[in-house]
Amino acid sequence: MACKREKTLWKWFSLYIRLRDCVDYGFANCITCGKAYGYKEMDAGHYIPQKNNYNTVYEETNVHAQCKSCNDYGHGEVAKYKEAIIEKYGIEELARLEDLAKMPAKKMLLCDVEAKSAYYRQKAKDEAYRNGIEIK
Repeated sequence: MACKREKTLWKWFSLYIRLRDCVDYGFANCITCGKAYGYKEMDAGHYIPQKNNYNTVYEETNVHAQCKSCNDYGHGEVAKYKEAIIEKYGIEELARLEDLAKMPAKKMLLCDVEAKSAYYRQKAKDEAYRNGIEIK
């Protein structure tokens, strides 16, 4: 089970991802089906599931705004997600992510968790400002 600090990191990382992917006043298009939803209604969905490999949990190119239907009920819509990754970043980035997932998983040190949490908190605030949204 993740420690409290890791849960805080995920909170800020997830919020950053969902806000980063907003295109219009707090609305983002799902990476797999393309439907628009408010950022609060979206998940930060992984191409390579976080349960499969810790190395890719906080890789920004592996995580995008994804509707709950695709992420939960569609089990990530992996085939569509793969196409979207290739279209957005290229085949090289897809290969890098898949290679990273094959490496032995490394847990982060507590100091790294705290540093990443502060980093993504600021990035989330910057994206909120860009979207005209106030967050605490």
